[in-house]
Amino acid sequence: MTPSRLRRLPPLLADTAVAVAFAAAGCIAGAYYRPPGWHTFDGPGYALSCLTALPLAVRRRLPVTAVAASAAAYAVYLGLGYQPSVNVWTPVVALLGVAGCRPLAVSWAAAAPVTAVMALSGLSGRLHPSLVVAQAALVPVVAIAFGHTRYLLVRANARLRAVTADLVAGQEARARNAVTLERMAIARELHDVVAHHLSVITIQAGLAETVLTSDVPLARSALRNVAETGRGALDELRRLLTVLRVRSDDDGQDAPYEAAPRLDRLPELVGGAGAAGLDIRFTTVGEPVPCRPSSTCASTGSPRRHSPTSSSTPPARGWTSASTTPLTRWFSRSVTTAARTGADVWASDLKPSPAPDSA
Repeated sequence: MTPSRLRRLPPLLADTAVAVAFAAAGCIAGAYYRPPGWHTFDGPGYALSCLTALPLAVRRRLPVTAVAASAAAYAVYLGLGYQPSVNVWTPVVALLGVAGCRPLAVSWAAAAPVTAVMALSGLSGRLHPSLVVAQAALVPVVAIAFGHTRYLLVRANARLRAVTADLVAGQEARARNAVTLERMAIARELHDVVAHHLSVITIQAGLAETVLTSDVPLARSALRNVAETGRGALDELRRLLTVLRVRSDDDGQDAPYEAAPRLDRLPELVGGAGAAGLDIRFTTVGEPVPCRPSSTCASTGSPRRHSPTSSSTPPARGWTSASTTPLTRWFSRSVTTAARTGADVWASDLKPSPAPDSA
């Protein structure tokens, strides 16, 4: 099992495995390592080895209790005259668990029984008094030092997680505020455009209706103002929406979003229809003649506006081919007249003017 999987084990299961491993190691060492001069490792020795190691199963749930129980069992084990080197590190591991999850004061308090059994182990092993003192003093200190380092690291990680959560929450709040402010700005822009232009259109339309029969020139002027104001509103909305469109490098598109082709971009519209699967031929007769702005509206209306396939939608079922021939010079008078009067221009409504001799 890899270390990452070991870290994902439940704490109780991991601690139980550690306790069983220490108990098995103590029993095996006592059974096979029998130096002369010590009590024979018998049934009580096996039991005391297990009692010394099994408290490690609760070293994270009840760390202080685990230290006390392990040290007490080891003291009884030493008192019965068993070989002291067996089970000597089990209380130290329990103390390491206390230092890793409790404050430093609790760790020093839990070090008292460990210091006592370490001194008793040195005396039972008939070590030199200086070695007994060194063992009893240094082993608990080293265990607390390592455990407290882990304790500080855990606390620092917890504070780091809290700070990170606060930063993420603050960033999300700032993003929401930015979106709200942007929406408010867009709403103000839309209100300014729509309210102003529609107010003018409403007033001029009412004026035209009032004087339609009594003052035809004034009515025509009012309708002209309505048309110009409507075109101005469309231009303002188009500029506003252009700002809001997503760029191609932001959404992975091959080309940025653009408005529908106008009449001066009819070849692009025809090319799009050809890409949709229609066998289409485009022919221009004469030189292009500039039209009024009103005749270059976006080609989003009926498919009959230029040809059965000149709209921005794919061809209907049943169409297999089409031919689009803009007669720019022949129809310029009709287009200009329709633009001047505000009428819609249909391909079937256009009547060609006499073609020049060169055509």
